[in-house]
Amino acid sequence: MSRVPFVITALLAAAGLVGCADGSKQGDDLPPMIVDAYAEDGDPIELEEDRTVVWIAVYDEDMDGLEYVWVTSDWGTVPPELVQRNPEGSQVTLERNPDLHGQELTVQVTDAGGSSIRLDWPLIVKAD
Repeated sequence: MSRVPFVITALLAAAGLVGCADGSKQGDDLPPMIVDAYAEDGDPIELEEDRTVVWIAVYDEDMDGLEYVWVTSDWGTVPPELVQRNPEGSQVTLERNPDLHGQELTVQVTDAGGSSIRLDWPLIVKAD
């Protein structure tokens, strides 16, 4: 049995010329994928409780390291003490503050290769 087909396939794979199941080639920087989230992109988040934990679960097929940045439209980057990271993703704890009403919460996830995804949610603060 000849090893030539195996050797050719191995060389093509090493050069990044063999396609993956999703149509990409090895060596492509695939963006992170959202596995689950507190709400769908664009759906409003109602802050009814004293504190609401908004979360995102992300998978990166390339197994790159991931960076999570949480931002509100008026206040800018969410302070690090309100953000937690876990093996599945990240979460932020928001207090029911009337100043958050009408703002947009954004999370951007960037992998080590520079590919990114983001979700945006309008915030609604419920009165007592």
